[in-house]
Amino acid sequence: MKTSRGETSVQQSSNGRLLSIRDAASYLGMDEKKLRQQVRNRRVRFLRLGRSIQIYEKWLDEFIAANTFDATGNNRGALTEDEILPSRVVDIRDLVPKKSLLGN
Repeated sequence: MKTSRGETSVQQSSNGRLLSIRDAASYLGMDEKKLRQQVRNRRVRFLRLGRSIQIYEKWLDEFIAANTFDATGNNRGALTEDEILPSRVVDIRDLVPKKSLLGN
């Protein structure tokens, strides 16, 4: 956006700076063509402004976190154990009434 003095200003938001595909690819350290492919496959969040594709820095950081694995192969961007709903283990004996229908 141009200011009254003709200077270009960058709009900041809670998501960080808004980057072009070229700048976003540089931020990620990946080829621009590969990033376009990721956008086309909807693996990276993006904003379309006319024909231009823009990506917030925060969205790139989320993409990095979601695709970061540690040495054991665990996805660091995945939900933690506390965030996952605990599975309920049911014992089959809990499903049988305490007093059976046969009077035992």
